[in-house]
Amino acid sequence: MWYLLISEVPFLYSLFDWKLVSLERRLQLCWATKDQMKLADLAHQEMQRCKTMRQALFTFLTTFAEIDVLLQYAAVVLPTLDHKPSLALAALLDHSRSFFQEATAHALKMVHDQGALPIVDAVKIDADNHIIDTFSMPLLPIVSHEDSERFFALMGQLTAWQQGLQAFWSEQGGPRDAQRDKLKQTKTPGKPV
Repeated sequence: MWYLLISEVPFLYSLFDWKLVSLERRLQLCWATKDQMKLADLAHQEMQRCKTMRQALFTFLTTFAEIDVLLQYAAVVLPTLDHKPSLALAALLDHSRSFFQEATAHALKMVHDQGALPIVDAVKIDADNHIIDTFSMPLLPIVSHEDSERFFALMGQLTAWQQGLQAFWSEQGGPRDAQRDKLKQTKTPGKPV
């Protein structure tokens, strides 16, 4: 028994002498070929969506692995601010911790779910049937639409938080300006700053 790649099926159909096949059967094969091409395209789109999702998870987990450093920096700046701005920054920081924890937990769950999929070793061959590359990949890289939607909803919340933080710093004149102004106020008059 031998198998054809789905992409080679239309080529196989071109090898037949279609004059020997009834018109009704030719129409059936034409529709079957079109349906086959649609399914192949849908499978390709799904594979690309899963690849994009895995890249997004990797980027998120590596980019925000040290988010506590940013939050600690903001917490250090907190005492240098006036009462009302410090309350606003404290609220932003509290929200950020829960957003990041929830997003990280969800991303890790999605990566863990990918680890449970069967893995196959694959080879890439050239025109002369020489192996030019070997790699491993999930047999069926499936990322549920619900998980993807939830992840991107969390990314939307984090984006809104980041925009809120940027707006806060813009109102305060930036973190360095706020610190410098606070230090200037604590210096005694007549002494150089």
